[in-house]
Amino acid sequence: MEISNLLLSLSETITFHRLPNLELVAVVSKSKGANAYAWDDRRGVLCFGRQKRVGIFRLEGGREFVEVKEFSIPDMVKSIAWCGENICLGIRKEYMILKSTSGVLSEVFPCRVAPPLVVPLPSGELLLGKVLLSFQLSIEFLRC
Repeated sequence: MEISNLLLSLSETITFHRLPNLELVAVVSKSKGANAYAWDDRRGVLCFGRQKRVGIFRLEGGREFVEVKEFSIPDMVKSIAWCGENICLGIRKEYMILKSTSGVLSEVFPCRVAPPLVVPLPSGELLLGKVLLSFQLSIEFLRC
């Protein structure tokens, strides 16, 4: 399913609507309480942060989301983005990579940006915000 004709929204749950008529395509009922999400259009896979958990769901048949995995993490997700097959998380005051197959977390680097910013680029890289001094903001690139 191409993202170009879909509207993804996050309110009480994550919902997918087809444009231009806003036809309801799917509701991810287990996403209730989610505060951040990332969609991988190429693989049809959704990840989202909810409380101290990250859920991964795959779209099957164009209308139904099937849970792939759910992992516990140390704190609430502030920002999230796919990084290849893995997930980059902005939590607390650090960036972490979550291996989507095993749930293993590894620290990328600490930051003092509140909240941590993870911005995916069309090239597949991610921009991560990082404060060097109290008045200097640095942008770091992360290759996925």
